[in-house]
Amino acid sequence: GEDDRETLVSKVRIPLLCTSLPKSGADWGYRTVMQPNADNRRLDFTQGKIIGGTSSINWMTYSRGNAADYDEWEAMGCKGWSYQEVLPYFTKSEISYLGEDRNEYHDYDGRPGPLPVSYPLPPGPLTWGFVQAAVAAGLPQTLDYNGAVQMGVSLAQVNIGINGNRCTSAAAFLRSAVLRRSNLSVISRA
Repeated sequence: GEDDRETLVSKVRIPLLCTSLPKSGADWGYRTVMQPNADNRRLDFTQGKIIGGTSSINWMTYSRGNAADYDEWEAMGCKGWSYQEVLPYFTKSEISYLGEDRNEYHDYDGRPGPLPVSYPLPPGPLTWGFVQAAVAAGLPQTLDYNGAVQMGVSLAQVNIGINGNRCTSAAAFLRSAVLRRSNLSVISRA
């Protein structure tokens, strides 16, 4: 794919420009087959054709997935994949910018890893209206859907750093010591 440090750098790093990335040179342009439950339409299936993959062109929403799914994988024979066994890898890879008033979530928050997890700032009135409407409809509110209580409505967590830029998987995990390894060559547009 394209190297996101080159021509697409501004569009990739500026969060709101994510709307311009599907159907661009950074997208493979995949489409689904006709979907009977979507009025027989073919839908775009955006996938990143860029170093950093889809994390470079998506909406940056961060979710570890539901703990019960990991536990089910373990029960089906995927040894080492229970939620309690993968949780340390999540927290090791993250750095949490979710706030200091989260003592009950300390075991679930990231340590100084390379992947920022934050709330988009500031949440707008439509966001708060959505949360309030969901609570009024009977859904519980949770401060952290990646924490101990995953069910409920919450503000979305995103991979945006304190500098306000998107953090892609390439920026978090490839651009450090990994790319300086003598036994690794990364070639874009190959």
